[in-house]
Amino acid sequence: MSVATKDPISRSQGEIPSDVPKPIIERLQSLKQRIRRVILLRGLLGVGAGAVAVVLLLMAIDASVMIEATTTRVLLSVAGFALIALAALIFIFRPLSRRLSLTTVARMVEEHHPELQERISSAFELLSSPSDSRSSRGSEQLIAALAAEATLDVRNVDPRREVGTRSMRPYLIVMGSLLAILAVVFVLWPRQSSYLLGRVFVPQRNTGNMQAMSLKVDPEKDIVVAIGTPLTVSVLSEAGPLSDPRVRHIDSTGRETVDRMSPVPGAQVGPTYSFRYESVLEDFTFRVQAGNALTRF
Repeated sequence: MSVATKDPISRSQGEIPSDVPKPIIERLQSLKQRIRRVILLRGLLGVGAGAVAVVLLLMAIDASVMIEATTTRVLLSVAGFALIALAALIFIFRPLSRRLSLTTVARMVEEHHPELQERISSAFELLSSPSDSRSSRGSEQLIAALAAEATLDVRNVDPRREVGTRSMRPYLIVMGSLLAILAVVFVLWPRQSSYLLGRVFVPQRNTGNMQAMSLKVDPEKDIVVAIGTPLTVSVLSEAGPLSDPRVRHIDSTGRETVDRMSPVPGAQVGPTYSFRYESVLEDFTFRVQAGNALTRF
């Protein structure tokens, strides 16, 4: 005949011991749920703060640096999203994946209340152990008396008071500060901010950078022309004269050619520049660059 036994710690982690008084089990479970809830909320605040910081950083980089290649924009966004995922791993998944037994919860409470003299954890461990082990640790009457005292002690343990939200305050302050900064940016520059935000989340989209928002290129859409006919590319600036405007076009082989644009005399709407292709012989894509402004293809 064989006898299978379980140690107290493994039983308290995996299953609820039937001999432990129900008030002790219920209160320890409430504390455990409260601890995990605070960990989750604190983690969400940390990840949220990290996400806002990453978005602000990517928007600032895009606004200050002329990024020519779409691949570079995609890699920047992917790196930013990877940082957010790493923050979620550090602040949420890792803390919540740690095993938290009811015995550990009882000891955490007793650390803050020395007057309990470890009665709750002791009663829990004794009542969780097999019957033959209890006899070697003390009489059933003494264990029952200890359980009764622990039951009275645990009734005075308030999960809200024991597990406060003070640890969440730094995360909340950082999150609120970053959201305030983001809100100020959107209030001061709503159009530019929305544009940059779109480029962060959809980096592969064919768009110009923020400095090119004031440029109107003609033709503005794909067009079809007969082989050998001329084509004029023009750009209108709504923000004043441009610095060295150029047409950058890429032929079917991937080779890029840069041509300077000339001012259009007598333009009524605003400073206008143009370049004329005398004879179009093949398909090509183009975009206009003026200083740090770079339009879409």
